[in-house]
Amino acid sequence: MNIYKKVFILISILLLIPLLFTNVIQNQYLANLSFKLIQMENYPFVGSYIPFYLFWGSILVIIFLIILFCFILLYPRNKTEVYFSKSKGSLSIKKNAVEQFVSTILTQEPWLNNPRVSVTMKKKKIKIFISCNCSNINSNLVDKTSELSHRIRQEFSIFLGIDDPKQVSVEIKQVSNKKASNPRVI
Repeated sequence: MNIYKKVFILISILLLIPLLFTNVIQNQYLANLSFKLIQMENYPFVGSYIPFYLFWGSILVIIFLIILFCFILLYPRNKTEVYFSKSKGSLSIKKNAVEQFVSTILTQEPWLNNPRVSVTMKKKKIKIFISCNCSNINSNLVDKTSELSHRIRQEFSIFLGIDDPKQVSVEIKQVSNKKASNPRVI
């Protein structure tokens, strides 16, 4: 799990536990328990601050829930199929087809080993992520990868007839130019 997600979840839990605990104490008369919890105002060190925390904590949780609602409502969905339409007709492209198309282009490159292709599709945008290992080449690796991404984007746009270059993006990541891995410690 991402560190930002963990921090976000932990802060949310820390904000919500006191609110729920106070709610339990205030409404304990509804359940017929064999014991009674003391009132929130009688807790040492925090009793006088609890009403302020409840007020401001509730406002923060309400704002957080409104932002989360809008985020969930407006978050773009990943699709498995993208539709392109022109005056001559329409075309639907599946995610697997894009992955196979890019994989066939990558197999033509002798300096790539073990290429893996993943594709993310939005409404009318396709992002292609490539991770691979490189064999020993004498030329510049940065130039080779930028040339390869340009070629994939160009062949993809020719194949589909896409005029806008913003609709297709290619990223090549985790490219390494390693020989056999040697242990550091002997």
